[in-house]
Amino acid sequence: MASWRPGQSAIAIAAGLVLGSGAIAPMAMAAIPELATASAIAGDKQTERKRVLVLDFYYGNTGSNYWSGYSYSGSSAGVGISQQLIEKLLESGQVRVADRSVVADRNWGDVSTSQAIEAGRLAGVDYVIIGTVREFNVESRSTGVSIGGIGGRSERQTARVDLAVRVIETATGDIVATASGAAEREASAGGGSFLGIGASSSSSNEGAMMSEAVREAVDLLATDLLNKL
Repeated sequence: MASWRPGQSAIAIAAGLVLGSGAIAPMAMAAIPELATASAIAGDKQTERKRVLVLDFYYGNTGSNYWSGYSYSGSSAGVGISQQLIEKLLESGQVRVADRSVVADRNWGDVSTSQAIEAGRLAGVDYVIIGTVREFNVESRSTGVSIGGIGGRSERQTARVDLAVRVIETATGDIVATASGAAEREASAGGGSFLGIGASSSSSNEGAMMSEAVREAVDLLATDLLNKL
């Protein structure tokens, strides 16, 4: 049987221990320290990854009318923002994200600590991520002048989104981390009038601005959150 010697290439010795099926024989793992160590590390990393549950974002305190008109892939804004965060967490590979179907039939709203613990136990996760929308709005500022019935105006719109999360440990109910992300997008629109007859042209699109601001805010939030988990 081939054996490993100090200084010998791990790939070379592995080649001598490959089965006909193309898989490395178990004896190869014992014979090659590098392979055995790499396999153990990979297994440990898989075990170490925490399992989380992301609840829908709560927006009851924003006082914004724009919230009701915003949607993401056909879902409401609260669901859409949480779904975008889930996608970012999965892309990172740092955590495992639980299927929300076990708690989907409940309207959690502004989640309390006891509700977070309940949701975490139902989903069998280490942590529950509770999201809050602190700002979700489009502001407009207009300027204009008119002389002898001939005038012009300009309008600048700014979409602002500010998101925050708390991470609740299911076992203890403790807040173990907080994270946030905020972004804004701007666009301008203009118009004019001649003898009281007006016309306007607009390069702004509130829905597009808000979507871009949401995506950037979620990106920043996910980065901040993953640095703390």
